[in-house]
Amino acid sequence: MRIIVGAGKASYDGWVSTQEAELNLLNRADFARLFSAGKPTAFLAEHVWEHMTFEEGFQAAKKLL
Repeated sequence: MRIIVGAGKASYDGWVSTQEAELNLLNRADFARLFSAGKPTAFLAEHVWEHMTFEEGFQAAKKLL
């Protein structure tokens, strides 16, 4: 499973597009809900990090590992 975080209107074959309402990088429950069926193999997060503080970005990145 390959995930686009904060996809906006982006859509690529073989990728699942998400918005903050579906996958908030700071909310562990979103990860548990979306990925209960399997572990993602890749994340694409364009235009996401600039909307976070340094601390929020650090916490979000740790959840993606």
